[in-house]
Amino acid sequence: MIGCSSDENVINEPETPNHNSDSFIQIDDIGLRGYVFEGNYYIEVVDTEKNVIFTIKDKAEEYVYDKGFGEKEIYTVDGCYILDAFRKNNNLYVFVSLYDKPYHPHKFILKIQNGEVVRKVYFDNDDYHNHRFFPERMINWYGEYIAIYIPPKIRYNDMAILDENLN
Repeated sequence: MIGCSSDENVINEPETPNHNSDSFIQIDDIGLRGYVFEGNYYIEVVDTEKNVIFTIKDKAEEYVYDKGFGEKEIYTVDGCYILDAFRKNNNLYVFVSLYDKPYHPHKFILKIQNGEVVRKVYFDNDDYHNHRFFPERMINWYGEYIAIYIPPKIRYNDMAILDENLN
């Protein structure tokens, strides 16, 4: 699988790289800012004063989607777009895309505890008959659950429910 991977997801660099943010989401008293710099994607969690609490850094790589029958589509990284994020049971869930295209594979959800990524799940399969799709949104669902879905304006209205471990 081609994608973003690394054993070192949390960094404590003394200086923040000079960059332009691709996205920003506010959640209660913290903000999340996403950007790409020198081949890595960064997600900075900042307080209300814009001080960095922690940073997630990982390799940002293009993705080759095999459509079957020899047809492939290449997705080139063009930013770090935080699509949705929320807190649930002392975890931070962040839904990310590295490609600025509608309805595409290789979006992922990060489950973060105490500033460290503990789980990363990719959405790379679009198979209507097996209930697989490329989600566009993520929301905090009832109890221990998380919902991912596609709004009807984008495509047919698909929805799936994940547990707190993203299964």
